[in-house]
Amino acid sequence: MGYDKKAVGAEIRRRRLALGLTQEKAAEKIDRALRFYARIELGDVGMSVDTLLEICGMLKTTPDALLMADAPKEDAADLSWMAEALSNCTPDQQQTAVELVRVYLRSLK
Repeated sequence: MGYDKKAVGAEIRRRRLALGLTQEKAAEKIDRALRFYARIELGDVGMSVDTLLEICGMLKTTPDALLMADAPKEDAADLSWMAEALSNCTPDQQQTAVELVRVYLRSLK
């Protein structure tokens, strides 16, 4: 499974509309150009982790909710799949994953 920019963009759009926000207002809230924000929703471009976190804050959601919206749902209480996935990673990849989780947890505060 890879990063599906179109699916992520569609999920961002769906959530923005549910909050009653225009693209202009959304772009303003995350301090990005309207054209860039619109291209994210269209799935024409990817985004940095910083932009992803800004969008998550604006939409009051989490990165996994946007990035994995169309993925099969795992049982939240069973995290063994995560341990298995990490066990197949290099030590550097594992460290990166830990850092991403820390960034995510800080964004919840």
